[in-house]
Formats: sequence, structure tokens, C-alpha cells
Amino acid sequence: LSAWVQQRLDASVSQLLIDEFQDTNPMQWRALLSWLEGYVGAGGGNVPYVFIVGDPKQSIYRFRRAEPRVFRAATAFVAQALGGDVLACDHTRRNACSVVYALNAVMTAQASHAAHSELAPEFRVHTTAKTTQGALLALPLIDTDSSGNSAGDGHGDDAAEQAEWRDSLLTPKVVLEEKRAALETQQAAQWVADKLAGGTKPSDIMVMARTNSRLGLMQSALSSLGIACAQPEKSTLIDSPAVADVVALLDALISPANNLALVRALRSPLFGATDQQLLWLASVANAETHGALAMSWRSALKEAAASSDADADAQFAHWSRALDQMSQWLIDLPLVQLLTRVYQACDVMSAYAAATPPAMVAATHAQLLALLDESLALNQGRFVTPYQFVRAVKAATSKRAWPTPPNAVQLLTVHGAKGLEAAVVLLLDTHSPAKKAQTMSLLVDWPSEATAPKRVVFVAREKQPPLCANALLESDQRARSVEENNALYVAMTRAADQLVLSAHSRAGNKDDSWWARLMAHASPLAQADSNRPDEQPTRPQPVAEQAGLAQTSAGVLIKRLPLWHNRFAAPAQGKPVPKLSAQQDLNARMGQAMHQLLEWLGRSLPDTPELWSQEALRLLQRNWQLSASECALAQEWAGNIVRGEGAWAWQDQLLGFAGNEVDIMVGGDLMRLDRLVQRRDTR
Repeated sequence: LSAWVQQRLDASVSQLLIDEFQDTNPMQWRALLSWLEGYVGAGGGNVPYVFIVGDPKQSIYRFRRAEPRVFRAATAFVAQALGGDVLACDHTRRNACSVVYALNAVMTAQASHAAHSELAPEFRVHTTAKTTQGALLALPLIDTDSSGNSAGDGHGDDAAEQAEWRDSLLTPKVVLEEKRAALETQQAAQWVADKLAGGTKPSDIMVMARTNSRLGLMQSALSSLGIACAQPEKSTLIDSPAVADVVALLDALISPANNLALVRALRSPLFGATDQQLLWLASVANAETHGALAMSWRSALKEAAASSDADADAQFAHWSRALDQMSQWLIDLPLVQLLTRVYQACDVMSAYAAATPPAMVAATHAQLLALLDESLALNQGRFVTPYQFVRAVKAATSKRAWPTPPNAVQLLTVHGAKGLEAAVVLLLDTHSPAKKAQTMSLLVDWPSEATAPKRVVFVAREKQPPLCANALLESDQRARSVEENNALYVAMTRAADQLVLSAHSRAGNKDDSWWARLMAHASPLAQADSNRPDEQPTRPQPVAEQAGLAQTSAGVLIKRLPLWHNRFAAPAQGKPVPKLSAQQDLNARMGQAMHQLLEWLGRSLPDTPELWSQEALRLLQRNWQLSASECALAQEWAGNIVRGEGAWAWQDQLLGFAGNEVDIMVGGDLMRLDRLVQRRDTR
């Protein structure tokens, strides 16, 4: 009877669609399952159509207790209990061939690692509908300090800096890690500037990092070059410098002895004080003492306003009267009216419009208006004192998404970029080591099929866990490694055409960093080459065709070799390079050049008489160090092949799929097919 009543109550729901299901936590799944189970075997009524969409490879919200194994449980329930179909898609319309090729290479290698096979989601080779080659590029690794000295591992330099005495009141401490991070963002910002100078639109560039701190450095570096940028992610009000200035002014009005808040308010665009004026005001405050305490800056401001000293500025009198008037408003007016009067008195919108880069004015104004909205939203705007309001804003409990200027470079964390894309994606800080052991962590053992957690363990220090939590902690750490791999997957798949790596040297374990995993498939990019990314030697890789072979040939393991341009990189230690004679070397280079010409043709021949453009031939000659006559001979060889009896292999209307240089491992032997094709009429 209860099931029948539930069905009647749910009669208005005929279609149920749940997106991003990989971010579901066990508690949410249990709530959904308790509803859907009412339809299993109940009989009668109209069972709603249930459509669950998700990708466990994109599960990166463990801090919200998201559990990708819940997706497997939901898949099994829909298929078995509700008689649903399980559909999978590994085909993309977003990413260029080079990006998908590298993605397949690194993810397949990770999936084969025994330590990740239990918890990691299944990875199948991806295909792409895009025919553009794209590029995976890498900026030079920052490994020096600002003076150009080798940074090493960071320990020796830090020790040298600590040995030299530093006046901590006048000289800031320079942390080598922070210096390298700043140099990295400066290099990346210069690359973005060169890219924009080459014709790329700012809105086509997305800069990604794991943390907002890196994005803050990048924003400063871009702003110093006059490049408009924006962080469109949800952030707290207090993260806005303009909002923080207004809150500092309120704090100074509430607590007249809060010198730091008053100094920030005076130095901000609200009042526009100069450093010289603040230094003179500080001298006034230090000159007058009340017992053992110096005069407050608020009192010093009144002293300076009444002083007949020649150094006194009439501006001090204006500031003093304005603060006195605002203090009176603080007593007489409700909070929202107080803020409105302050905005009018300081002409806040105009002041920040003049002090903010043009591309950031709209976002800054939105942040200032959001502060007014917050004064009404907090406790519905009733009985809220200014002190309570300042504390609430500083607590950073509410987050908002600021409007993004239409013509600005986007700065996003990996989590914030999920679901978005850009033509060019620049990844910052890709050489960071694995996360250290955490403190004050919470471990939850909640199997997806269980109705409640089996265990909940609080761990003060993961380096010294209780014996009863060792197994659970080990499982949790493996899950973190899986999520780290998922984050790389999300980051790579944001790039439609170009993915650019940026990094600086770090102390610690870096063997499993994103930089180490991707550099085997990336083209090193010098700063001077930033305007010519298409001239970087990249291998056209028919990813779609390789995946088709993997899906139709059970038991055949496809081995992906490094990109051809990396064959000229410095060899790893302990792996000697075979020596070739001059003639053998020439024959090898001409053969490789001929094969590259064939690869560049793709699936069909161009309509023009010339199969390859002069620009492509010049690039071929430069890549393989050929003379003009040698390049012409390689072109003749390739032309004879595509115009001969095998010409049908480059006729798209006849092909089901076509692959170049397909590497397969059969019976322990590595074999390569220069071109593997399937005719449509033989399917």
C-alpha cells in the first residue's frame, strides 16, 4: 500500500535526469535509492524514466565526500532493477588530435598500474571528431632564482639565506619556492602576451591551476603587462580587494583604536592617501603618547588636522571630518543606509573605476554592490549591527560568482574549470609533488551498497595513525591518488586546440607529477617560439582510428610510442643511442619525411594540384634537416604512393577508418603498420 501511495504522489514525475552523477556522495545516493526502490517489484503505476549521466574519470570532489564507486552501484541498479540500458561514449568533439593522443598515452599507462586498478575508473581509449592536429607544448622549466643562479633542490639556497642576518622589519624574507613560483607566472604571462600579440583572442585562453594562490600570482603578472584577466569562480566577498577596503573602513569606524584598519581605508581609493602622508601621520602618532601607549591614528589624524605645522595638509582635516560624520551615521542609521551613505560620501564606484584596470571595472562594481546586498541578506537585514556584519563578511561563509569581462583571459582552478573549455589552456605548477600527509583528517568507510558508514575515524596526524586505521588510511590515500589522476584528466580535456604546460622545480617526489607524466608527449617551447606554435614539430596522430582497432581487436594491446619529435631528445642515462653512418642517417631522415608527408594527408587528398603547401614543405625540410633536392625526392616518393594503385586508401568516401603508424603488440613482438585502413564496403 505504501508503495502504491508513493507512486501516486510521484505521478507528476515522469522523467528523472541526474547529471554529474560521479560527484554524488553515499548519503545522496541512499536518499535517491530509497525512492527508486519503491518501484522495484511494486507493480502498477507508471515508473518514471531514469536517466543518469556521469563520468567517474571526472570525479574530483572528495572534499565533499563524492565517491565515484557510487556511480557503479547506480549503474548496476538501473540496469538490473529498472531494466535500463548502460551506454558509454569515449568520443569527443572538443579536443584536438595531439591532446587526445597524449591523454590516451598517460591514462592508459596509469590504468595499467597495479596500485590504482582497484579504485580507479576504467579507462578506454578515446577518439575525437576533430581533424585539427593541435599541440601539446611545454614552457621551459623554471629552475633558477631571480639572479639567474641555479636553484638546485632549494635546501642549500635556503640555508645560505638563513645564515645571513636580515632586518625583519625592513627586509622581507625571500622564500625560494615563492620566488620560483613568481618567475614561473611571469614567464607564463609573457607567453600569453606573445600569444595575444599573434592574434589570439583573450577569451580563447584559459589559465588553470590547482590552487587560487597560483592564480593570484598569475593575475598580478598579467595585470603588470596590461592584460585583462578575470577569475569567474565563486569566491567570498572578503577576497575582493575593494570589498576588503570598505570592510576595513567599517572596522575602523567601529573600533577607533584599530590603526591597521584605518591605514588600509586611508590608503585605499576610498580616501587616496599617499605613503608620504601616512608616514607623516605615523610620526604624529608616535610623537604623542598617553602613558605607555602611543596615540591612535584616529586621534593623530585630528591632531594633524588642527596643527598649524607647515607639513600639515588640509586633506587631513577633510578626512577627519568625513570619519566623524561616518561615525555619527554608524550610531543613527541602519546598516544598509550606513553603507549607502558611505558609498555616496566616498564616491565609491567612481573611485574604484579610476583605480581598476578597464577590463576589471565591471567585476569590481559587482563586488561592491554585492556587499550592499549582503547587508540585506544577513538575517534578512533585521537587527544586524555593523560589528556583526563585519564579523560575518570576514568569516567568508557566502560565495558569489562575479561577472567575467567579455574580452579577458580566464583564470580558473581545475575544479572551477570543470565543464568548461577553451581553445588554449595553460596549466600552471604542473611539477608539484604529491600531497603530504594531512592533519586532523576524517576517514569514512562507507561502501556504496551499505545503508550507513561502517566506520568513521578521526586522525590527528596521518604520519602517526592509530593501528586500527592503517588499512582505512591506506585505502583513502589510494583514492586520493585516483582523484589526482582524475584531476589531470579534467585539466587536459579542457583544451580544444592547445595544451601548454608550465612548471618550476620543486623539492620532494616529482616522479609522478603531471609534468613528468606529460613531458614525454610534449614539444618543448622556447619563449621566442610562442608566436609560432603551429611550427612546433608535432606528430599528426589518428587517435580515432587507433581506438577503433582497440575496440574491435580483443586481446590486442596497443602500445603508444613517444611522439616522433621526441626521438631527438637527449637519451635517458643507461640507454645508448645506436650510431648511424652518414648515408644511413640520411636515408632514415628521408624515409621519416616521406612518412610524415603521407600522415599529413589525413583521410583524403586535397583538391589542389599540389598535395602539400610550400609552408608544409619548408617545415618538413627544417624538421628533418634536408636539402631542397632531398626534400623534393621525399615529396616525389610520397606522391608516387598516393597516385598509384593504393590511392583509394586516401579516398574518404571509401574508408571506414584509417590509421597511420599503428603500433601493436602481438605474441610479444612489436609490429607497426604504416597505414591501416578499412573500406566501408567490407564492414
